[in-house]
Amino acid sequence: MTRATMFAAFTLAACGGTETSHSRAPEASIDPAMTQFLVDSAASDFRAHRPNPVRVRNARVGSFAAAGGEMHYVLCGEFLPEPKPADGRWLFFATVKTDPYEQYVGPDVPAQCRHAAIRWGREVTASLQSRLDAPR
Repeated sequence: MTRATMFAAFTLAACGGTETSHSRAPEASIDPAMTQFLVDSAASDFRAHRPNPVRVRNARVGSFAAAGGEMHYVLCGEFLPEPKPADGRWLFFATVKTDPYEQYVGPDVPAQCRHAAIRWGREVTASLQSRLDAPR
C-alpha cells in the first residue's frame, strides 16, 4: 500500500463516527508481534529524529479495518519532549504500520487516534518508556 493510500485510509477511518477516548473502549486482541513492532518502531523513530521524548503517557496500540477489510495498526500516545517546553505541554504522536511504518507528531494526531473505529489493545506506555530509557 502506498504512503498516500495508507494516509487516506487512516484519515477516512478517523473522519466517520464519533470520537471517544481510547481508555474507555473494550480491549482488542492484537498480535503481540505487531504490538512489539510498533513499540520498537516508535522508539527507533524518536531516537533517529527530533523531538526527543523524556516521558511518554497514554501509549496504546489499536487496529481498524479499512473499507476493503484490510486491517491497519497504530500506536498512539503523548510525550513530553526534551528540552521541555516552557508551557509544559505534552505532544501527541502516532506510529502507523505501513511499509514498514510512519510516525506522525503534532496537533492533528488526536483526532486520528481518538476515533471510535479504532479498537484498542493493551496499554504499552511502560514498554515504550523502557525502550526510550535504554542505553543507545
